[in-house]
Amino acid sequence: MSLPDVEHLTREWNKLQARYGIAGSLPELDRLKRGFSRRRARISFLRAQIEELNAEVRVLEGELAGLSKMLGLVLEEAIDKVKTSEGETWSPVPVLGFRIWVLRDGRFLGYREPWLQASMTAHCLTTGNDFEVPHTDGRCGDPPCGIYLAKDVAELLDSHVEFDLDEIAVGLVGLSGKVVEHERGYRGEQATVMALALVVDGEVRTVSDIEEVAAMFEEGAPQDDVPLKDPVRARARIIEFMRQEMEVMSLWISASPNG
Repeated sequence: MSLPDVEHLTREWNKLQARYGIAGSLPELDRLKRGFSRRRARISFLRAQIEELNAEVRVLEGELAGLSKMLGLVLEEAIDKVKTSEGETWSPVPVLGFRIWVLRDGRFLGYREPWLQASMTAHCLTTGNDFEVPHTDGRCGDPPCGIYLAKDVAELLDSHVEFDLDEIAVGLVGLSGKVVEHERGYRGEQATVMALALVVDGEVRTVSDIEEVAAMFEEGAPQDDVPLKDPVRARARIIEFMRQEMEVMSLWISASPNG
């Protein structure tokens, strides 16, 4: 039901009073008119206050936006300083490096666990807490958690002389997510193998096709009993291939509009 037009009815009543000489007014009518007038005045007052409050809110929102921007800049600078001092970055694009897996029954064995896929996410096996892996606060002990890569493939091979070349696979790997840089390498949160070199039939076999690399991790590396023909030449070939792939992938990443 629609509300009556009180103002129109009031004018009509006033006309009737004047036309017919009606003196005074009805007590109930006067009481209601006073209540009506008080509430209308209160509404007008409150609306004025609301306008003032809205204006103040708009001013405060503008000030808040400016303070938020300044706070964000200060926080970003502070965070960058800490991460830089700790050698830590957040990388949406691959940070390239090298690693070695020991081959057992065609499987690629990492330092702590086998790689069943060409892409891996790091876990903290010491603490069981994967938040902000790789950790940089010493909670993991030594060595700290993360997927490790070496910056130089020749140095990497030199550090694994206890293994024959036909016992290992060497890979070019991209780290992304949280990445911590060290003097000779990196450790990171997420890794994807981009190229492989391993000994098959006594010769170095190189794989640079991503799908073929992935299939090799899932299905297993080729196995044979043919002895390595020339370890010195094989080592040089692995180093040459890995460095070439590093150069190619670095150029591709830098040229890609999306990294």
